[in-house]
Amino acid sequence: MSPPPLVLACDLGGSSFRAALIDAHGASVAEAAVPLEASVDAQGRSQTDPGRWWQALLDCVGALSARPGALLARVAGVAICGFTRTQVFLDRAGAPVHDALLWNDTRAEAQAQRLRERLAAAGEDASAVNAFHPLARLLWLHAHAPAAAARLHGMLEPKDYLNLRLCGAWASDRVSMAPATRLLAQLERLAPDASFALPPVPLPALHAPVACIGRVD
Repeated sequence: MSPPPLVLACDLGGSSFRAALIDAHGASVAEAAVPLEASVDAQGRSQTDPGRWWQALLDCVGALSARPGALLARVAGVAICGFTRTQVFLDRAGAPVHDALLWNDTRAEAQAQRLRERLAAAGEDASAVNAFHPLARLLWLHAHAPAAAARLHGMLEPKDYLNLRLCGAWASDRVSMAPATRLLAQLERLAPDASFALPPVPLPALHAPVACIGRVD
């Protein structure tokens, strides 16, 4: 009789990357963690190379593979969650064109203000638009890193970037991308404004949060 399957559950947090092998009863069979760091400079900028998250995942899996019992051979699925309000800007091959802007980065406040003014002028609710909003940060990228913006193919959340590395799927869930999709719906209702032009928004395919998006390569 073959041993029961396990799920590799991963959590990308602000201070560490954690992974655990979970059985069918929800019990943790083995765990591993790798520390991560994030900081904010005097200008309110906080960014990191997304490759650090990928390496942290590999390090955790490596630690789990060293446990006795060939536990990784029992993995039937991978589930990843992580912090939000963070954008990963990628080219067509899935390589970052710019460091990821983290949840505590405020550099896009001027772009957020432009979005709020545009919405308020048309009587639309602008309360959810801030410097962490994905569209504000997209505008910042086009204004301050045009070479990176010219190569931009996709904009993903951190967990979605790791999923892309694992299985090649450009995908996210409707909850994570709700701020972007709601604002896009608002902007589409407005009359064209020659003074305000939003660049193409490279959102991925959206699925239910628990959907299976692909097989690990």
